[in-house]
Amino acid sequence: MITLYHGSDIVSSRIAFVDQKDETSLSFDAENTSVQDLLQALEESSMFTTSQKIFIENLFTKKSSTFLKSTAEVLQKKSKDVEIHLWEGSEVSSKAASIFKGINVKSFKLPQNLFAFLDSIRPGNTQALDLFHKTLREVDENVILFMLIRQFRLLIATFYRAYGIEEAKRMAPWQKSKFKHQADYFNEGRLKSAYKKLYDLDRGHKTGSLNMSLSQSIDFFLLGL
Repeated sequence: MITLYHGSDIVSSRIAFVDQKDETSLSFDAENTSVQDLLQALEESSMFTTSQKIFIENLFTKKSSTFLKSTAEVLQKKSKDVEIHLWEGSEVSSKAASIFKGINVKSFKLPQNLFAFLDSIRPGNTQALDLFHKTLREVDENVILFMLIRQFRLLIATFYRAYGIEEAKRMAPWQKSKFKHQADYFNEGRLKSAYKKLYDLDRGHKTGSLNMSLSQSIDFFLLGL
């Protein structure tokens, strides 16, 4: 069986993906794997281990369509004997996923309130604070912080037209336009300052050095924009 874990809620999809692993599982990152490497590893595993699970990350986004097609053929044959688990850090279209016959697709989506909150962030917009607290009722504060950092990373990329970074590469034209519109509310200094504050907030949260709760810290971050 082949199972795909994908969607906008990459934290939940990642947890579900990793939870399936055991000590004998084989793991690959498509970015650093060739079809030949994969074939060799699978042949060796069948001889020396009893692994019945294969895990591959970023198969749909990291390589060319030729690589995807060749790898899909290998995995389709192997799926008769072992479990194959695929994880993507973004949405995979039904058309793209259909390259695998009989694939089991598990989609993890974040609530629309979260995206409404992220899109509302700009200097002087107090509505963002209200939307943040509405989002807290549905989404874990750690996920919100992760998405906040991602939002400002993409805003900075859009501001500088630095579309070469991996996340920006995957943006559709309408997404680039949306981020540009939001970035125009900031100047260069404000964007850099906000990103630095989020970096410090994240580090403080991970090290336990914040002098208030994470949600309160995000409140002050939003008020200080």
